Amino acid sequence: MPLTRRRLLKAGFWSGAALAATGGIASFLRMLYPGTEDLSVFTVNPDDVPEPGGVPFQHNEGRFFLVNLRPGEGGREIDLPGPGGLLAVSWRCPHLTCAVRHPDRAEYAGGGGTRKGFGCPCHGSRFTTAGVRTSGPASRSLDTATCTVTPHGHVQVNMQAIRNGDYDNPQRAIPYTPERLTSPRAGRLTRS
Repeated sequence: MPLTRRRLLKAGFWSGAALAATGGIASFLRMLYPGTEDLSVFTVNPDDVPEPGGVPFQHNEGRFFLVNLRPGEGGREIDLPGPGGLLAVSWRCPHLTCAVRHPDRAEYAGGGGTRKGFGCPCHGSRFTTAGVRTSGPASRSLDTATCTVTPHGHVQVNMQAIRNGDYDNPQRAIPYTPERLTSPRAGRLTRS
């Protein structure tokens, strides 16, 4: 059987179709049976945990901000005040998933003066330090992730355990009060 242009094109078409089908099946199986590696839990070292009311820590790999709220901080004036503590806020704006900017660069006005908050550079949505929506086209507040604190003061953030943002974001904060925490870099007491 001689190799004609028609047979070559036919073989190329069916090879491409088979390759695309194999990729689709492999992706579907990967979704059903994910690997054992968990790339969704990120650890923040105690030295990177911000002070209460301080500038949030930006975790680039996890795509979240770790915020340490003071009691009553982060909500709007009409919301119930939160207890303060740690909150992992996703940096994806719910409007069109643009990355929101760091609070020290995105100020918003309201509540008797200027306060710091997250801002979306794409379409102008504004959020409090707890990610509560204050203005703009975003339909809801920034999403939050589940946080846990280890006995040594490390904060583990699970980006698979995401909750849709809402006005109750400040009430989702967890306390951060490690008993005695020694800085590995300086060898001195940093929190008590």
